[in-house]
Amino acid sequence: MPVTRELHPTEYVNGRSRISRRFPDRHRHDGVEFWKDLGREVAAECLEALRCTEGLTVGAVFRHGDPKQLAQTRHSAYTALVERFESELDAHDALGMVFMDGDGSDPTYRTAHRALKLDQRRVIEDAIHLDSKHSQLEQMADLVAWSAYASLDHHGGNEFAWDWYATSLAERDINRGPLEI
Repeated sequence: MPVTRELHPTEYVNGRSRISRRFPDRHRHDGVEFWKDLGREVAAECLEALRCTEGLTVGAVFRHGDPKQLAQTRHSAYTALVERFESELDAHDALGMVFMDGDGSDPTYRTAHRALKLDQRRVIEDAIHLDSKHSQLEQMADLVAWSAYASLDHHGGNEFAWDWYATSLAERDINRGPLEI
């Protein structure tokens, strides 16, 4: 797999992405290529790398809401997350920055930061948006988020990943699992 290949868990763990030019024989059976198996192997290796990275901390948050009010739920969840960052940074007399996937076109995120008192802010800048295509850290954060989602939304299609967060990421998460905010 080329190191420049962008990884999106929703694609590769479900076999919808052709992430390798040279398909490994171990995932070819009777001439059929099992892309899901390869994708899940890649995810497992990425999760293991995250689990073993000394000093790394991960986390995930969620909020239940009415699907018809998705924008409002997302806004209130992100605002609560920024407030949590502010509180944690203040307790440690530290400053921080938020990096996230995207192009910055959604004003939800900027609004949450602009609501903070400028002279007391610990998150020193509005969220900095990066295209995950160019950031392996963003791609790993996407895998963390996807694994958290799979651990919370137990539908049959993702049963293979229900325990990924608990088995691979919980030891790197101070809350030991996704936190409802």
